[in-house]
Amino acid sequence: MQGQNQIPQTSTSITQTKTEMTTTAETYNILLEKIAKKYFEVETLETRNSDSLDFHDVSVWRIRSALNDAFIAGMQVGSTLNKN
Repeated sequence: MQGQNQIPQTSTSITQTKTEMTTTAETYNILLEKIAKKYFEVETLETRNSDSLDFHDVSVWRIRSALNDAFIAGMQVGSTLNKN
């Protein structure tokens, strides 16, 4: 049973430079903001310490649509990262 505990090798590097990680984080935040604006009609995802600005009534179908968009975006980003 030799080799069972070995970590499989991948063709892509999982290490990122600080610049790449920052760009990925910024892209992630921009995507979340766009989805929030589209489906929840919020100006920002930043906490503003105001109930009327930080809490929103949202229908379940809007939540489902937003989660679907986020999932698809994640799949697209994942496939892009795996190509590098």
